[in-house]
Amino acid sequence: MYLRKATKSKLDPFADQLEEWFEVEKRSARDAQQLLEQRGCKVSHTTVLDWWRRRQMKKLQDQLLCDIAESAQECSDLEAHFAKNPAPAIDILIKLHRVAALRLNKQGQTDPDLLRLMTILMKPVLDWARLEEQRKVRESADGKGQAANDLKGASEAVQSLLNQALGLQ
Repeated sequence: MYLRKATKSKLDPFADQLEEWFEVEKRSARDAQQLLEQRGCKVSHTTVLDWWRRRQMKKLQDQLLCDIAESAQECSDLEAHFAKNPAPAIDILIKLHRVAALRLNKQGQTDPDLLRLMTILMKPVLDWARLEEQRKVRESADGKGQAANDLKGASEAVQSLLNQALGLQ
């Protein structure tokens, strides 16, 4: 959908009233059209409906831009904090994952699909942690027996991180 230049509508002066009719009173476009006609504004119900859809789209766009701006500010604040107090990358990601899950829960958006998506997004992080642990094992291993034991310990550490990220511990 292309953004058009905003144009004035003869319905704009009735915006507050239309919002009340549609959102509070749950009236139809035909009802709104009849009420507007009583107030001296002659338009078709399809014009009212099109105006309302454009207004709702504009509100959604404004909300999306606001959400993006807030998220950008949060990311900036977080980066500034971590620049002053660096922590291991995997720990940061796990903490961010937990914060995101808690926010979703707090906001009442406990959609299982969203929570599943967050877990899926954590998989590359956990894979990276597993590879890091394997690299450390290879670098410090004295022999094959020791490497196998270290690899088992690394797998257990990664599983523990996963459980911690999902709040299972």
